[in-house]
Amino acid sequence: GEDAASCGMSHMLEHLLFNGTERRTQEQLYEEADLLGAYNNAFTREDYTCYLMVAPRENFNKVLDLQADMIFHSVLPAEKLEKERGIVLEELAKDRTSPEWSAERALQEHVFAGTPYALPTVGTDESIKAMPRELIQRYYQAYYVPNNITLLVVGDVAAPAAMEQIAARLGGYA
Repeated sequence: GEDAASCGMSHMLEHLLFNGTERRTQEQLYEEADLLGAYNNAFTREDYTCYLMVAPRENFNKVLDLQADMIFHSVLPAEKLEKERGIVLEELAKDRTSPEWSAERALQEHVFAGTPYALPTVGTDESIKAMPRELIQRYYQAYYVPNNITLLVVGDVAAPAAMEQIAARLGGYA
């Protein structure tokens, strides 16, 4: 749950999860994805954040490990926060130059008045600038848990083998 002060937190967290885990630095995350032939990206919408990896099927288990590490073991490095905050603020500024932006914001604010859906998914300049790392960490710990996550596997993989790999890699999370 985001409110006016914390709107954009899901989006900010999306950016931060690419900055290192307990086992991998940011550079190692990117290098490993490259070595696996993986496309690694994410996007945030009104009611979900999607982290996606596209890779050759023979690297399924390694890609699953990499993605799980980012989702469940990110360290949200303090030294990367200001860089990501700047990137998000640049995205906000760019969004405001789009002809559709004003119309979409007005529609959202009207249709969803009084609900979190009326707030901008990417946040506001004020909310992003004031967002402390501690609040982002609490949000991450509260919401990035297995019961809030849907794993979708699409592609040329054998379902039984994929399910075994998923159970082996993710089955131990409470």
